[in-house]
Amino acid sequence: MEAVYGEERAGLEWGVGEQDLRMTLAELAPDEAWRGGLAPDLAGRPADEGSAIAYEKGALFLYQLERRFGRARLDAFLQGWFDRHAFTSVTTPQFVAELQRELIAKYPGRVDEQFLTRWIDGVGIPEDAEFVHSAVLARVDDVRSRWEKGTLATQDLPAGRWTTQEWLHFITRMTRPQPVPRLQELDQQFHLTQSGNAEIAHAWYRLAIASAYPGLEPTLERYLTSIGRLKLIRPLYEDLLRSPAHAAFARRVYAEARPGYHAIAQLALDKVMQEETR
Repeated sequence: MEAVYGEERAGLEWGVGEQDLRMTLAELAPDEAWRGGLAPDLAGRPADEGSAIAYEKGALFLYQLERRFGRARLDAFLQGWFDRHAFTSVTTPQFVAELQRELIAKYPGRVDEQFLTRWIDGVGIPEDAEFVHSAVLARVDDVRSRWEKGTLATQDLPAGRWTTQEWLHFITRMTRPQPVPRLQELDQQFHLTQSGNAEIAHAWYRLAIASAYPGLEPTLERYLTSIGRLKLIRPLYEDLLRSPAHAAFARRVYAEARPGYHAIAQLALDKVMQEETR
């Protein structure tokens, strides 16, 4: 993203990824703590259980390596990794062994002995993690804060040219629940319930469910029966099942949509349905 669109856009992507990671970690149930590491034990579990943690914590882990060893050295290591393992299956121990041999041993003193343990085996985000600051998202936060306080009118939101990442940041950082009239203003101005962007629609539906937004079910049903990506549909089912007003709706829609979902999604969502029933 940085090579194609520049550093500002890359920073925005990093910021949204960090937020996604933090939200995913915060939503883990006590018995799901195992999912917070980069190398979880997947024995008997659906392979997709890693969700945002695998992608976003994994990316953040590589960024820590870049900060400590320099981009040129990390890029050379990664290029060598891809060259050596193209079209093969690899394991975490293989990666760790090559990382220790090709970077850590060659450039000592850059990481402490517990660095890999904290990042790969540890749950959550290590305390010494470094993040990419996004000036763009800071501006979105300022806009959101003023809008929530009522000092910025909906019609004055500078959102007409926002990217998907800016919209996601604006919606997901919003206080919940929101007053329904404020959300209706936002929806009328920007047509969020009818959004054709699956990521924005997902974020909006989660906010709407948390705020008891009326008239959502017909559009949400179309979304859940046409989208199969587990990252997008599992949180919505979980939100709906936790709401007494929507639990029966969620089970009816799932029964209709289930045959069209991938087997991995079916396994994961069957578990969600069983857990929420108990």
